[in-house]
Amino acid sequence: RQWIVARSLCLYRVFLFGAVPPSERRSALNLRVRQWSPFAETGRYVVWNEGDPERPSAAHVWIWDETVRCKAAKGTEANISRIFPEAVLRQPPEHDTLRLVSCAEGIEAQIWRDGELAASHWWADDPPAGTVA
Repeated sequence: RQWIVARSLCLYRVFLFGAVPPSERRSALNLRVRQWSPFAETGRYVVWNEGDPERPSAAHVWIWDETVRCKAAKGTEANISRIFPEAVLRQPPEHDTLRLVSCAEGIEAQIWRDGELAASHWWADDPPAGTVA
């Protein structure tokens, strides 16, 4: 079993670390997440891209309010050592694109570039007309 955090509970951001030495990147990410997070207790999931010398090292980060997730998990038998944001379970597109994804709750707009999620925005309902072109 695993715990899937709904996209509605997550914030997403990409952090670039090209100028940061590899041995210091995780500490730098910890600092940036603490600065960015509005939550008193932050859960997170990170996907690192460090394999392409043509692009700077990047951390794709989803965060959520861990106290909300823990309250929702009370009384369940979910293995909380395996926690994933809903967005990472979807197959990436084959080409650069802007796509709308129907989530368990709401709609997510995703911008994909070079096989990576470059940006994401979530709405509880359909995005306002003209928002996504």
